[in-house]
Amino acid sequence: MRSTTPLLVTMAVATLLLSGCSQKNAGQPTPETGATETSQTTPAATSTSSPESGFTVSKFASDPCSLLKADQTASLGTFKAPEKSESAAGKRCTWTAQDVTKGITYSVVVGTSGSTFADIAESSKGVKVYRQTTVDKFPAVSSDSTTGQGNCTTAVGAAPSSKEVFLVQISTLKQGTPEYNDSCGATEKVAALVVQNLKG
Repeated sequence: MRSTTPLLVTMAVATLLLSGCSQKNAGQPTPETGATETSQTTPAATSTSSPESGFTVSKFASDPCSLLKADQTASLGTFKAPEKSESAAGKRCTWTAQDVTKGITYSVVVGTSGSTFADIAESSKGVKVYRQTTVDKFPAVSSDSTTGQGNCTTAVGAAPSSKEVFLVQISTLKQGTPEYNDSCGATEKVAALVVQNLKG
């Protein structure tokens, strides 16, 4: 499985990750820098939450795999044992499909580099698929450098100015499935599960 080089740290790195991944390969999404700058956007969402009343994800940096429960991942597909790894963005956990040619691979990254959600949202603009939305009332942005089919990255923040941020990524090769046709919708769905666990 090929590792993704996520965003954060610098705005250049942020752009790479949130641009999504264009290569339809088996394993982790691989960032692409040659994106066509025609964006698809939804109206910007304003969160009424604040870092104090929102969520705290940084406490999971040592164990990002605990951000999703076993029954939740079972509802998403059939995966190998989750694997922790380091990334420029922070600690990452990856659930790799048992069969990468037919299944789905998800990653969740705890952002610990110091960038705020607003920094991330701004740095990801200008890609082909870019939409601002909310996940359980929290500000979110989903993006991909190609079509949003097979790959997408969703970033969620406790508030626009908060550094409490996490990312969800998807990679799938199986065309015709909901997760392939609307990969950003799939990452937003998983992001909602993460928020549910953070609030619980």
